[in-house]
Amino acid sequence: MRYITITNGCFDILHAGHYSLLAFCKGLKSPDYSHLIVLLDSDEKIKTDKGKNRPYFSFSEREKMLYDTHLVNEVIPFDTDVELEQWIHALCADFLVKGEDWIGRTVIGSDSVREVVFCPFTVDISTTEIEQRILQCHTTTKKS
Repeated sequence: MRYITITNGCFDILHAGHYSLLAFCKGLKSPDYSHLIVLLDSDEKIKTDKGKNRPYFSFSEREKMLYDTHLVNEVIPFDTDVELEQWIHALCADFLVKGEDWIGRTVIGSDSVREVVFCPFTVDISTTEIEQRILQCHTTTKKS
């Protein structure tokens, strides 16, 4: 039996936390029979949600990075939360995976999958933290 697993997000600066999430998704049942689909925010959606300076990497660059992990079977773009929900419904997935920070929050598309699974954080990193590190280094370098 092949299992279909979905996760979604920006994946703007691919980091160890993203790799942990993708590996968790791929290994939910059996990596040999798991088909992992990433619903990837479009560039315009990221600009709307995160600000005009984002994304740092274009959709095609982010898509390539995801495929290069060799964990992702398919990447599908979406522009709005409505479109995200429509994709989740249409894909009839077994699992929808979100990070544990989503526990207790409304998960778009949760009523269209067999089970919502929360991935535990095993790496304490985020794109926002990486941004702060870069800005801190840049500011420190300019003052020297």
